Amino acid sequence: MEKTKENGITLIALVVTIVVLLILAGITITYVMSGEGVFKNAQDAATKTIESQIQDYASQLQAAVMMDNAVAVGTGVEGKYNGSNIDVGEAGKFFPSDLYTVEKTDPEKALTIADGKITTGSLKVTALKQGNKVFYVTYKDGVVTVGTEAPTAE
Repeated sequence: MEKTKENGITLIALVVTIVVLLILAGITITYVMSGEGVFKNAQDAATKTIESQIQDYASQLQAAVMMDNAVAVGTGVEGKYNGSNIDVGEAGKFFPSDLYTVEKTDPEKALTIADGKITTGSLKVTALKQGNKVFYVTYKDGVVTVGTEAPTAE
């Protein structure tokens, strides 16, 4: 009898390949699903993006108040924001209504204007297209900050 050579993979090669693939799959799943995995990093990046967008809109409101004051001082004409407060409806105009809802964090307090800028107050901004995630905009001494933690009462 003459032996013929058969081409193909052996059972051992197949088992080794499957074991290697299972190890790689385990490592990949662990990396993707872990606390510092890809999904967590993507969620953190989305939150930071929304925060920076809200920061831009809140800064635009502050800039509008400051420019309005500068024009009023320079021309003697009473400006749009010459009062001592800004209501939430006016503040909300600076945030796209299809993306955000804007509310006061404290119904008793408005955004307060002094020295031509918003000096105190805070807003609750809800990102509608991000699962209604809530952010807080705080104005303090003319500085605008955005975060996910509710501002504390002073």
